Amino acid sequence: MLQRFPLSSVIIHFFDVGQGDSALVILPGGRTLLLDGGGGGSAESSGIRLNEALRSQRVFHVDEAVLSHPDTDHLLGIAGLALHHQIGKIFVHGQYEKGNKEIDKMKKLGNPLEFLSSPRQTIFPFGSIRYLLVSEGRKTNDRGIIVEMEFHGCRLVFLGDVEKAGETAYLSQRKWRQVDLLKVAHHGSQTSSTTALLSRLNP
Repeated sequence: MLQRFPLSSVIIHFFDVGQGDSALVILPGGRTLLLDGGGGGSAESSGIRLNEALRSQRVFHVDEAVLSHPDTDHLLGIAGLALHHQIGKIFVHGQYEKGNKEIDKMKKLGNPLEFLSSPRQTIFPFGSIRYLLVSEGRKTNDRGIIVEMEFHGCRLVFLGDVEKAGETAYLSQRKWRQVDLLKVAHHGSQTSSTTALLSRLNP
Protein backbone atom coordinates (compact mmCIF):
# COMPACT_ATOMS: atom_id res chain seq x y z
CA MET A 1 0.00 0.00 0.00
CA LEU A 2 1.29 3.45 -0.94
CA GLN A 3 0.25 6.64 0.87
CA ARG A 4 1.14 10.09 -0.46
CA PHE A 5 0.78 13.40 1.35
CA PRO A 6 0.60 17.02 0.15
CA LEU A 7 4.37 17.24 0.10
CA SER A 8 4.72 14.85 -2.82
CA SER A 9 8.31 13.94 -2.00
CA VAL A 10 7.29 12.32 1.32
CA ILE A 11 6.11 8.77 0.61
CA ILE A 12 5.05 6.00 2.99
CA HIS A 13 4.88 2.37 1.91
CA PHE A 14 3.00 -0.15 4.07
CA PHE A 15 4.58 -3.51 3.27
CA ASP A 16 2.89 -6.88 3.15
CA VAL A 17 5.45 -8.87 5.12
CA GLY A 18 3.19 -11.78 5.97
CA GLN A 19 3.10 -11.72 9.74
CA GLY A 20 3.51 -8.46 11.63
CA ASP A 21 4.02 -4.84 10.63
CA SER A 22 6.48 -2.93 8.50
CA ALA A 23 6.33 0.52 6.92
CA LEU A 24 8.91 2.51 4.99
CA VAL A 25 9.03 6.31 5.03
CA ILE A 26 10.98 8.00 2.22
CA LEU A 27 11.80 11.62 3.02
CA PRO A 28 12.88 14.42 0.67
CA GLY A 29 16.35 13.75 -0.63
CA GLY A 30 15.82 10.00 -0.36
CA ARG A 31 16.46 9.51 3.37
CA THR A 32 14.69 6.35 4.55
CA LEU A 33 13.09 5.36 7.85
CA LEU A 34 11.85 1.81 8.48
CA LEU A 35 9.15 1.33 11.11
CA ASP A 36 9.33 -2.29 12.30
CA GLY A 37 10.30 -5.19 10.07
CA GLY A 38 7.65 -7.87 10.39
CA GLY A 39 8.82 -11.41 10.88
CA GLY A 40 7.96 -15.06 10.94
CA GLY A 41 10.25 -18.09 11.04
CA SER A 42 13.87 -16.99 11.31
CA ALA A 43 15.62 -13.65 11.18
CA GLU A 44 17.30 -14.63 7.93
CA SER A 45 14.08 -15.63 6.12
CA SER A 46 12.28 -12.57 7.49
CA GLY A 47 15.10 -10.34 6.31
CA ILE A 48 14.95 -11.84 2.83
CA ARG A 49 11.23 -11.10 2.56
CA LEU A 50 11.65 -7.56 3.85
CA ASN A 51 14.64 -6.98 1.59
CA GLU A 52 12.54 -7.98 -1.43
CA ALA A 53 9.92 -5.40 -0.44
CA LEU A 54 12.58 -2.72 -0.05
CA ARG A 55 14.24 -3.55 -3.35
CA SER A 56 10.88 -3.30 -5.11
CA GLN A 57 11.08 0.41 -4.17
CA ARG A 58 14.76 0.59 -5.17
CA VAL A 59 15.85 0.90 -1.55
CA PHE A 60 19.06 -1.03 -0.88
CA HIS A 61 20.07 0.49 2.45
CA VAL A 62 17.90 1.89 5.25
CA ASP A 63 19.17 5.02 6.99
CA GLU A 64 17.25 4.49 10.22
CA ALA A 65 14.94 1.83 11.66
CA VAL A 66 12.66 1.97 14.68
CA LEU A 67 11.74 -1.19 16.56
CA SER A 68 8.44 -0.46 18.30
CA HIS A 69 8.93 -3.47 20.61
CA PRO A 70 10.80 -6.78 20.36
CA ASP A 71 8.00 -9.24 19.56
CA THR A 72 9.19 -11.44 16.72
CA ASP A 73 6.56 -10.21 14.22
CA HIS A 74 8.08 -6.73 14.44
CA LEU A 75 11.72 -7.60 15.16
CA LEU A 76 12.85 -10.44 12.91
CA GLY A 77 12.82 -8.52 9.61
CA ILE A 78 15.03 -5.83 11.13
CA ALA A 79 17.29 -8.49 12.65
CA GLY A 80 17.54 -10.13 9.22
CA LEU A 81 18.65 -6.89 7.55
CA ALA A 82 21.10 -6.33 10.38
CA LEU A 83 22.81 -9.62 9.55
CA HIS A 84 24.12 -7.87 6.43
CA HIS A 85 24.54 -4.39 7.96
CA GLN A 86 21.82 -2.86 5.79
CA ILE A 87 20.63 -0.31 8.40
CA GLY A 88 22.47 2.86 9.37
CA LYS A 89 20.99 3.15 12.88
CA ILE A 90 18.41 1.16 14.84
CA PHE A 91 16.36 2.78 17.62
CA VAL A 92 15.18 0.51 20.44
CA HIS A 93 13.39 1.19 23.73
CA GLY A 94 15.98 1.37 26.51
CA GLN A 95 14.29 -1.39 28.50
CA TYR A 96 15.46 -3.92 25.92
CA GLU A 97 19.17 -3.14 26.04
CA LYS A 98 19.81 -6.57 27.58
CA GLY A 99 18.13 -9.93 27.54
CA ASN A 100 16.78 -10.31 23.98
CA LYS A 101 18.65 -12.85 21.85
CA GLU A 102 18.13 -11.11 18.50
CA ILE A 103 18.95 -7.65 19.86
CA ASP A 104 22.05 -9.03 21.57
CA LYS A 105 23.10 -10.62 18.26
CA MET A 106 22.66 -7.33 16.39
CA LYS A 107 24.91 -5.63 18.95
CA LYS A 108 27.50 -8.39 18.73
CA LEU A 109 27.61 -8.01 14.94
CA GLY A 110 28.45 -4.34 15.37
CA ASN A 111 25.16 -2.84 14.23
CA PRO A 112 24.63 0.74 15.51
CA LEU A 113 21.78 0.41 18.01
CA GLU A 114 20.61 3.38 20.05
CA PHE A 115 18.62 2.58 23.18
CA LEU A 116 16.22 5.38 24.05
CA SER A 117 15.54 6.34 27.65
CA SER A 118 13.67 9.56 26.85
CA PRO A 119 11.67 10.98 23.91
CA ARG A 120 13.58 11.98 20.79
CA GLN A 121 12.61 14.53 18.15
CA THR A 122 14.20 15.30 14.79
CA ILE A 123 13.16 18.51 13.05
CA PHE A 124 13.42 18.97 9.28
CA PRO A 125 12.61 21.99 7.07
CA PHE A 126 9.47 20.11 5.97
CA GLY A 127 8.34 18.71 9.32
CA SER A 128 9.37 16.55 12.26
CA ILE A 129 9.57 12.99 13.57
CA ARG A 130 9.16 12.26 17.26
CA TYR A 131 9.78 9.04 19.17
CA LEU A 132 7.76 8.68 22.39
CA LEU A 133 8.28 5.94 24.99
CA VAL A 134 5.63 3.99 26.86
CA SER A 135 6.60 1.69 29.72
CA GLU A 136 3.41 0.25 31.18
CA GLY A 137 2.99 -3.08 32.97
CA ARG A 138 4.80 -6.29 32.06
CA LYS A 139 3.63 -6.86 28.47
CA THR A 140 6.11 -5.97 25.74
CA ASN A 141 3.16 -4.55 23.77
CA ASP A 142 2.83 -1.75 26.32
CA ARG A 143 6.56 -1.10 26.63
CA GLY A 144 7.77 0.34 23.37
CA ILE A 145 8.24 3.27 21.01
CA ILE A 146 5.39 5.24 19.45
CA VAL A 147 6.24 7.33 16.39
CA GLU A 148 4.63 10.69 15.59
CA MET A 149 5.29 12.48 12.31
CA GLU A 150 4.22 15.82 10.92
CA PHE A 151 4.83 16.81 7.30
CA HIS A 152 3.55 20.25 6.26
CA GLY A 153 0.56 20.01 8.57
CA CYS A 154 -0.21 16.31 7.96
CA ARG A 155 0.01 14.39 11.24
CA LEU A 156 0.63 10.64 11.47
CA VAL A 157 0.88 8.25 14.42
CA PHE A 158 2.29 4.70 14.46
CA LEU A 159 1.33 2.89 17.66
CA GLY A 160 3.15 -0.42 17.41
CA ASP A 161 1.23 -3.02 19.43
CA VAL A 162 0.19 -0.91 22.43
CA GLU A 163 -2.93 -2.02 24.23
CA LYS A 164 -5.19 -0.05 26.58
CA ALA A 165 -2.50 0.71 29.18
CA GLY A 166 -0.02 1.82 26.53
CA GLU A 167 -2.61 3.94 24.74
CA THR A 168 -3.49 5.69 28.01
CA ALA A 169 0.19 6.41 28.66
CA TYR A 170 0.57 7.78 25.15
CA LEU A 171 -2.44 10.07 25.48
CA SER A 172 -0.91 11.58 28.61
CA GLN A 173 2.12 12.66 26.51
CA ARG A 174 0.58 13.86 23.28
CA LYS A 175 -0.24 17.47 22.40
CA TRP A 176 -2.09 17.04 19.09
CA ARG A 177 -5.86 17.26 19.07
CA GLN A 178 -6.30 15.43 15.75
CA VAL A 179 -4.27 13.26 13.39
CA ASP A 180 -4.64 12.62 9.68
CA LEU A 181 -3.44 9.03 9.65
CA LEU A 182 -3.44 6.52 12.51
CA LYS A 183 -1.69 3.18 12.08
CA VAL A 184 -3.89 1.23 14.46
CA ALA A 185 -2.21 -0.72 17.22
CA HIS A 186 -1.78 -4.47 17.53
CA HIS A 187 -2.97 -5.28 14.02
CA GLY A 188 -6.46 -4.01 14.77
CA SER A 189 -6.89 -6.26 17.79
CA GLN A 190 -9.82 -5.71 20.16
CA THR A 191 -7.29 -5.10 22.96
CA SER A 192 -6.36 -1.79 21.32
CA SER A 193 -7.95 1.21 19.55
CA THR A 194 -9.96 2.15 22.62
CA THR A 195 -12.80 4.66 22.46
CA ALA A 196 -10.70 7.09 24.50
CA LEU A 197 -7.86 6.94 21.97
CA LEU A 198 -10.04 7.26 18.88
CA SER A 199 -12.08 10.14 20.28
CA ARG A 200 -8.93 12.05 21.22
CA LEU A 201 -7.03 11.43 17.98
CA ASN A 202 -10.10 11.64 15.74
CA PRO A 203 -8.27 10.32 12.65
